[in-house]
Amino acid sequence: MERERNGNERSRVARVVGAVTPSYAGRDDTEMHGVGLGIGGLLLLGLLLPLLPVFVAYLLVDRAVTFLRRQAADEPEPVARGRRPA
Repeated sequence: MERERNGNERSRVARVVGAVTPSYAGRDDTEMHGVGLGIGGLLLLGLLLPLLPVFVAYLLVDRAVTFLRRQAADEPEPVARGRRPA
């Protein structure tokens, strides 16, 4: 009788299917991984793009509050480092 690698006897059906249909080993599907990453990136962009105005508004309010606090405390503007004033 025919035996598999592990020593068990193969059934009659397994012998027939193995004789008719070659086994399929498969391969990496890198194309679909790329498509999935692209779709995921577009979805992430679609979710984050509407939040961009909120983020910009937060930055503007933060800078305005910081400016007003400095004006109220009469602190001088911080000197930018790296360049000497002319």
